[in-house]
Amino acid sequence: MLIPRSGPADFPSPKTWWAKRISSDLYTAGRLTERQIKYAADAGFGSIISLLEFPTSYDIGADRVLNTTNSRYVAEALAGMKFEVLVKTKLEVVKIETIRKFAEMMSRAPKPVLFHCVTAYTASFVALAYLGYTKTMTSLEIYNHGAQLGYDYSTKAVLRDLISNVTGEPPLRNPPKPDVTVPTWNKKYWLIKPVYRNWYMAGQIQSNYVKNVTAMGIDVIISCRQPSISGRIPLLRTSQEEVTLLNVEDNTGTYVGTGRQSTERLLATRIDPVRRNEYISPHSTVNYERENSLEYGDHVGYDAALEKRDMESNNLIYHQTPPHNFKQDLNGVYTRASIEAYLSTWLAAGKNANVCVHSQSGYRAVIVALVSAARQYGLDSAWAVERANQLGYPFDKEPGQPVVKLFRELLRPSN
Repeated sequence: MLIPRSGPADFPSPKTWWAKRISSDLYTAGRLTERQIKYAADAGFGSIISLLEFPTSYDIGADRVLNTTNSRYVAEALAGMKFEVLVKTKLEVVKIETIRKFAEMMSRAPKPVLFHCVTAYTASFVALAYLGYTKTMTSLEIYNHGAQLGYDYSTKAVLRDLISNVTGEPPLRNPPKPDVTVPTWNKKYWLIKPVYRNWYMAGQIQSNYVKNVTAMGIDVIISCRQPSISGRIPLLRTSQEEVTLLNVEDNTGTYVGTGRQSTERLLATRIDPVRRNEYISPHSTVNYERENSLEYGDHVGYDAALEKRDMESNNLIYHQTPPHNFKQDLNGVYTRASIEAYLSTWLAAGKNANVCVHSQSGYRAVIVALVSAARQYGLDSAWAVERANQLGYPFDKEPGQPVVKLFRELLRPSN
């Protein structure tokens, strides 16, 4: 199976940073737009399972949340993924028979699987209950994993009973709960990832979701992406990061050769050269995306000025704090010096506000969010490494462990 660099097998892809990791072959999500289904295919997912039949579609800005019929068409006919529906009604969801049925689907589904519901809460519960049913997780591990994702499964007796049923263990008296300032965060913006208390993280936030971000309760955005400098005219800029494009590989360099968004480069970096043109849009004459305005892209790449203007027009406080050692066509990484230069800004932002830190795939964002939360609440470097793993960023598995070393330099040692 094709899994592009930074796909679900290792660190989150820029296209599917929002997928909630349950296991190496199972991720969860909320209602999917047409673009998100295609992003899942681009990132290497083999199957989509929908918790329920969804009869209606609706627009979210320039993208569209698809009903089940259209989701199946896009997933199977255009993207080449397997698509299945678990149950027909909500009444069937929290039952042992449904967990058994999900286990059967997982046994035959091409992996990795993206399993979705409305806000990812229930899909994640069913996915975790399935791991309990297969004796992969204990009751404590199910509650722990749910809390790490930001979900509290201890508040409803029917959920507690099913967990006990699938694991064969007695109910826990005091199950783990998430430590978040907005317990209902997923109802407004399911894509975000709670880090700790008032600190949240994301990959690239699409413009059509900004109102969801504010409705969720976020007050401050900290961007870890590079500003568009070296000239006001786009053709003169030399610092733009990549923008995500359908059926185009990520991390190939904005300015390499004739430029990432030139026809020559787009043709050469297609993920699937034989995809139908309809994969891009009903009337597209090519099978690759040239620009992506939803993610503040222009004809060169990502334009941070567009994002800043949009965020501030939606009453969000906006800070731009990119790595100091950013180099053309490379993902800049934070050093101790660059973090220490920004730390007072980050901590001031989080003093009395809910903060979302974002970057393209969330890689840089999770570093900033973890360092900031650890400094604000007196947490140690071991906590930061462990929490990064829980969020899907296994820095301790990287060659040389540069981020782990960074955490140890900046945060108090573990006891």
